[in-house]
Amino acid sequence: PGFRLGVTGTFAHNIAVEPGPGVSLEGFVPDLRSLYREACFLPCPALGGTGQPVKIVEAMAHGVPVVALEWAAARSPLVHGVNGLVAHDAREFAEHMVQLWTDRALCRKLGENARETVASECSEQRLHEQLAQIFSTAETRLSTAP
Repeated sequence: PGFRLGVTGTFAHNIAVEPGPGVSLEGFVPDLRSLYREACFLPCPALGGTGQPVKIVEAMAHGVPVVALEWAAARSPLVHGVNGLVAHDAREFAEHMVQLWTDRALCRKLGENARETVASECSEQRLHEQLAQIFSTAETRLSTAP
């Protein structure tokens, strides 16, 4: 009861499904900060794409835990049961959403952990360290190349 789901993105108005009770198609939202402040959690049902799903990291940085399918979670700092929940299929995805909706203490704990994860793993200092490692490895390979 009381569950609301807002579907954002440019595709939201192009899907061939009419929203049911409690579901709204928001379309493109240029600044998601207000939605993150209101959100209990972020469902990420992504099934494909390339790279790291930026919205997962962005939500986590705002202290919003994420429920994601395995594919999306594998490309992010999301760790099941630590800073969000990872589902293997649609049934599990729905179960995780219900779990976070009904267990607000768990939701808050995962959100706090999500914010801490992004602060440590995605910091500017960490980025500099990783780039330095990449350049060092490339330099070593180039210097030893025939």
